[in-house]
Amino acid sequence: MIRLTRCLAVALVLSSAPASAAVIERTLSYSLGPTSGTFGDGQTLSGIGTFFNDDPFEFGLGDRLVFNVMFDHPLQVFDFGEPTDEYFSFGLGTTPGSPGFSGTWISSIEAIGSHGDVWAGPITLAWIGGGGGFGWGGHGVNVTDHMGIFSGIRWITELTSAKEGVPMTIASFTGVQMGADGIRVLPVPEPVLLTQLAIAVLAVVSRQRWARRR
Repeated sequence: MIRLTRCLAVALVLSSAPASAAVIERTLSYSLGPTSGTFGDGQTLSGIGTFFNDDPFEFGLGDRLVFNVMFDHPLQVFDFGEPTDEYFSFGLGTTPGSPGFSGTWISSIEAIGSHGDVWAGPITLAWIGGGGGFGWGGHGVNVTDHMGIFSGIRWITELTSAKEGVPMTIASFTGVQMGADGIRVLPVPEPVLLTQLAIAVLAVVSRQRWARRR
C-alpha cells in the first residue's frame, strides 16, 4: 500500500523563460513494489500506481518539473555481468477523460541517497510520444557495474514541443518498474539502532577531545 505524503509544490517564474514557464517541484513518499524472478539471473521490481486525489497540478510547454520519488526502503541493485544496462520505467498520467498528450520532452534521472557503485550525475535522454501522460520508458541505463544502494530518484522533465494536450493536468504516478540482475528491498534501520549509533559516534568524539586536552 502506497503511503503518500502531501506533495510540496514550488512554482517559480524564470526570468530567462517565457512569462508562463515555471519550475514545479513535487516530492512523493513511495512504497516500493514486490520483486520477481531469479536473483542473479534477472529480477524485476513491480510498480504500484497512485493518484494525487487532493493535489493534481498543471504542467505546460516550457515548464520544468522536478519530481522526487522517495522510497520507503533503500533499494539495492546488483549487476553481475553483461549486459551492463539496467532499466527504469515510470510516468505521470493526466486526469481521466482529458485530451491525450502528444509531443516531445527531455528528461534526466539522478540517484537520491546513493551508496556504493551507483550512477554518478544525471542521465539525460530525449523522448517523443505521449498518450495519457508522459514518462521514462524502459530505456537501458547503467545503474551500477557491481552493487549499489539508493533511496530515491530525482526525475527532471521539460516539455520541448506539443501537438495536443498541453497544458496537461497531472493526477497520477504509474509507479517505479525496474529490471536488473538482482534487486533487494532493504529493511529500514530501527530508530533505536540509529539512536545507539549516534550515541556511539558521540562517545568516540568525546574520547578524542579528551585525549587532545591531555
